[in-house]
Amino acid sequence: PAAAAAAARAGAQALVQRLFSLPFETTSAGPVVPLPPPTTRLPRAQRLPEPPPPTKWEKFAKEKGIKKVKKGAMVWDEDVGEWRPRYGYKRAGSAAGQDAPIVEVRAGQDPSEDPWSRMRAEKKDRVAKNAKQQRANLRRAGAAAAA
Repeated sequence: PAAAAAAARAGAQALVQRLFSLPFETTSAGPVVPLPPPTTRLPRAQRLPEPPPPTKWEKFAKEKGIKKVKKGAMVWDEDVGEWRPRYGYKRAGSAAGQDAPIVEVRAGQDPSEDPWSRMRAEKKDRVAKNAKQQRANLRRAGAAAAA
């Protein structure tokens, strides 16, 4: 144990002497030694993760040359005449949907049907379809990763 302590002390002293022999700058925190650039590249702890396999939509978009375009958060609402959020609370166009006191009956629709319950049911169907497609994408991605 005494030999190991002596070797550790000698190593620490050599390191400190080497640090104090380097040029230093005086700052408000005290003397600072700019260290030389690293010479040895350290490896990562783990390998880089593989990118996930493309979804059905990503494959289709690449095939057709569709590029994702960033949409602004605010859009002009013609009905109200002001800028409103694209999604969420007080969104643009919401007056034409659930909040509208009067809903126009289109050709081919039953005039006695409740339009608000129909809109709720249509939205519920859209949400269910989206969840089903998302599950299918996750299954495909899992199968591609396993293969």
